[in-house]
Amino acid sequence: MNIKLTLITLLWAFLVLNANAQITIVDARKLDNIRNGTTYVMVKNVNFPDANRYLSALQENWTLTKNIRLLSGNDPDVNISPGDSFLSLEATYVTENNTTNIYYYLCFWTCKDKFFKKDRALKQSDEDPIACIALSVSPEAFISRSFSKIRDFFNDMDFDGGGALYNWSPGMLKNYMQQLTILLCAGKKIKAYDDITNKEQLPELANSTLYLPDFNFIKYNTFVGNDTGTYDASNVLADYHAPYKVVTKKGLDSLILNENKPIYYLLFIKDSSSKIVCVINSGTGETIYSRHTSLSFNLKSGDLKDLYKTMSKL
Repeated sequence: MNIKLTLITLLWAFLVLNANAQITIVDARKLDNIRNGTTYVMVKNVNFPDANRYLSALQENWTLTKNIRLLSGNDPDVNISPGDSFLSLEATYVTENNTTNIYYYLCFWTCKDKFFKKDRALKQSDEDPIACIALSVSPEAFISRSFSKIRDFFNDMDFDGGGALYNWSPGMLKNYMQQLTILLCAGKKIKAYDDITNKEQLPELANSTLYLPDFNFIKYNTFVGNDTGTYDASNVLADYHAPYKVVTKKGLDSLILNENKPIYYLLFIKDSSSKIVCVINSGTGETIYSRHTSLSFNLKSGDLKDLYKTMSKL
């Protein structure tokens, strides 16, 4: 069946689910239905900045389906089969009890069966989610609570994030794909508020360097919706009595992709109502530590103190 893809509908599709864990597994059972299909990475332009590096990170770490490729709205008609799947940047906009929560994420999804019954363009309602990866975005994404403003936040960027996605780079994408593969193949369903404590790997962190990208220390004022400077890293890490190093996003990306020995790095991920603090193994992509906190929007010294206390007890 030849289907004309409407990219804008896919990129800005709004899916109502809890996305507070870094990786949320919605339904691992769908994996059996897509193994022999193609996964399409939805982009605005296949020549977006660093496209080759992002595509390499995907192709070199992708085993969930037969192949993976970029797909833009300018591509000719594509023959979509029931076993095909998609990766796209999306958002959740949820209003409940007069409170609006906004979540941004990378979504891995396939089409519902009803899509193949008619020859038409893909629509938002055709999307059947498999998993989501939470993204931490610049504060402009949270200033307005309207549907149109959230959609407009993405208008000037492509799959590279345009500098507005903090926990996003080819290296981090590599690790997300590794972890996504592990979780889906294990058939695990990860709940939104699950904490993670890897009792085997955390003790190793005590004698290793913990790398922290500098975007972790940006101060965020949730009441006015903007950045208000940066925290002093030495103050935030005052109670973390183990080796650490603050690096740029570019520096971290290089360590993930080019370092022969795996490293551990910390990601601070925020949405409009909570935060996640997690530690990643760059070799396997596994999250070895994760803590979720509601109504907290900045990385605090207590977060690192809790991490140190946890790994010291093991």
